[in-house]
Amino acid sequence: MTRLFIVLFAAWAATPLLAAETGQQPPAAKHQHTAPVFRHVGADAAWHAAQKSRRPVLLYISSEDCRFCVKMLKDTYSHPQIAAALSKSCEPVALMREDNQELVKHLQIRAYPTTVIVGADGKEVTRIEGYLPPQKFAEAVFGPPRQAQHAVRPAAATAPAR
Repeated sequence: MTRLFIVLFAAWAATPLLAAETGQQPPAAKHQHTAPVFRHVGADAAWHAAQKSRRPVLLYISSEDCRFCVKMLKDTYSHPQIAAALSKSCEPVALMREDNQELVKHLQIRAYPTTVIVGADGKEVTRIEGYLPPQKFAEAVFGPPRQAQHAVRPAAATAPAR
């Protein structure tokens, strides 16, 4: 857990310095279509919020020129029910691979987009590699939909009279 915190902090601390030296925009500004659900700017801010709220951190890691990354932001993370559920259950943050290389290496991210959920204890809970539409994403993160409590039971077959 301490190692993950150090990596998250280093990634957060280096971002403004690198942006100032290279004249680049901050990571959040690079996303053409950011979803409102991502309320934290940087992994460190999300991690600190998770420590206070005791909720997991959702890291959405994308890459420049990744069309499925943009599609996931537009279709899945902007879906009203997904956004509402994530806002209540975790501390979500969107990160660019190019600006968080140390964290990407530490988490062994090899495909984009990738969503990683890390518990408040620092342990990985869920990993989703690639694009998922809203329903499949909800099932992967929150589990399958629940069955109705009052299911209709089939009528019992009657035995033929003898």
